[in-house]
Amino acid sequence: MSEQHTRRAVDIGLLRQSTGATWRATPVIMRQVILALLPGIVLYAYLIDARVLLGLTIAVIAALLFEAMVMWLRKRPVTSRLGDGSAAVTGVLLALSVPPGLPAWQLIIGCGVAILLAKHVFGGLGHNPFNPAMVAFAVLIVSFPVTMTDWPMTADPVARVALGDPAGTWDAMTSQTPLDRYRAHARITTGDTVFTLSSPGTAWVVIALAWLGGGLWLLWMRVITWHAPVALLVSLGTCHGLATLISPTAMPIGIALLGGATLFGAFFIVTDPVSGAATPRGRLLFGAGVGVLTFLIRQFGSWPEGFAFAVLIMNAAVPLIDRLDRPRVR
Repeated sequence: MSEQHTRRAVDIGLLRQSTGATWRATPVIMRQVILALLPGIVLYAYLIDARVLLGLTIAVIAALLFEAMVMWLRKRPVTSRLGDGSAAVTGVLLALSVPPGLPAWQLIIGCGVAILLAKHVFGGLGHNPFNPAMVAFAVLIVSFPVTMTDWPMTADPVARVALGDPAGTWDAMTSQTPLDRYRAHARITTGDTVFTLSSPGTAWVVIALAWLGGGLWLLWMRVITWHAPVALLVSLGTCHGLATLISPTAMPIGIALLGGATLFGAFFIVTDPVSGAATPRGRLLFGAGVGVLTFLIRQFGSWPEGFAFAVLIMNAAVPLIDRLDRPRVR
């Protein structure tokens, strides 16, 4: 094991001691993360598109197969690595990050990128500097921008009424996410903005609150710590709050926090103990950096949702953060 990896292991161990996070075996943690995601998954399938269940199945199977192939090629035990649940969780997180109607072959490519490129190229679980699901998302949205921004809205009753199909006679509807719609609206209007989260994006708010509930449960179970999620939400909310004071067309705080990947990412992405900072103060800085970068990309970039890119940029800054705030071994 390299000196860098040794220091990383020491830092993570000290983090558990200093923050009160309870040590658990990897399979236990992964099962608890999936349990925390279940309410949001059920609501997603019911309110948005049941195809998310098919996507989850494909992604988990593909991730496990890629994991098994790599472990076989590396002549490492296959069953023990598959049993730790890390590959399955990566598949779940990726499937929940992409549109449910994404072609299966593109989703499989994303799983291959996550497991082969983002994880095992660096040595496997515990050694990857970047969040595998976010690496895969970034590759997919750059490679397939059309399908990666085609979000369906087939079951949301509020959306059907607003779009003219209250009886549910249409087979399907495709729509932008609330962040997409708000940005498009802000570009063609001036003055007061009439778009709110009570328009066809209500279902997304309900799902975002489900992610929040799952994240709070993980906090209560002491699987994750509060530092990165709170820092992210505070920094992102503050940036959008200041922006609304300057420009009337800036994205309101409510849409910024509830209308995208914010709550999902705050509790299930930035809390990754491997690609995130190792110390409490480091995680505060990491989460705040993700929040500020997400705001800048949303406000000034070409992508409506900049969360994945913000996470990857801050992942690259983690070695510096850990070096500046490395805990002392007593």
